Amino acid sequence: AGASVPRIGRELAKKGLIRDPLFFRLYAYLNGFYNLQPGNYKIDPGEELKEILSKLKKGERNIKSINIPPGWTIIEIANRLSVSGINREKFIAAVKKREQKPVYAFEKMIPHNPGRTFLLEGYLAPGCYELTGHEHPEEIVEKMLQAFNNMLTKLNLPEDRMLDELLTIASLVEREGDLPEERPLIASVIDNRLRQSNYLKRLQVDATLIYMMTVKQGHKYRGNNLHKVREISHPYNTYLRNGLPPGPIANVSLESFQAALCPAISADLFYVNKSNKSREHFFARTFEEHKRNIKLSEKNSKHEE
Repeated sequence: AGASVPRIGRELAKKGLIRDPLFFRLYAYLNGFYNLQPGNYKIDPGEELKEILSKLKKGERNIKSINIPPGWTIIEIANRLSVSGINREKFIAAVKKREQKPVYAFEKMIPHNPGRTFLLEGYLAPGCYELTGHEHPEEIVEKMLQAFNNMLTKLNLPEDRMLDELLTIASLVEREGDLPEERPLIASVIDNRLRQSNYLKRLQVDATLIYMMTVKQGHKYRGNNLHKVREISHPYNTYLRNGLPPGPIANVSLESFQAALCPAISADLFYVNKSNKSREHFFARTFEEHKRNIKLSEKNSKHEE
């Protein structure tokens, strides 16, 4: 928007689509090609000048708005982008291993953990992106990293807090908590369990199992029965391994990030979905109380059926 005819001519010449920007300018003025429209255009090498100017005057827009919601994994993002013409495998390769030099400070702090599925999981910010379908996957990754960097500027992160650890907790909160008001409570449970010295250091978060299976299958796992999945040995299985998974399991909203940064003050160590239309959770301090809540959840589930 706002580009003059001479500037457009220079851009086209720079890309090798026309020979002489001055001739382009004169031809446009002499043949009535005024008010060229902003937009994103596909111009093939060898196109006649008249064809190019006709496109630019007509305003042929090929931009698509693609929404990437909070809580999506890289697999889900890749599958969504592939529908819009982006090469899925090349996009996944671009987030597994960053080929370009780090642009942002946070990129240098991402651990290169061998158990990590995707280097950039969690760092591709949710949002609405305008794409043409002709972008190189690295360009899209760059846009999403820039949006994540913008998100970071809204947070006052302590210098001593490990960003990747915080983002991992935020991703668990994002996937486990449907209601914004419950996210600080869920973050509190995760934080409390990480401080334990016994078996409770195992977070036992179902969202990590769903992530594990999503990565294995190449699409979002929708299985309801996770009991068998809990027995699979995997770096992201928080039922078998202590502490946090090797990295984030999804992208996150600003609200989940803030909940992870400032969890609620509580002594709760357990939560379970109420299994009703409220999407709320029961929270408990003791295992005995948690078992009672599980029974209530199961009762609600049968009632809903």
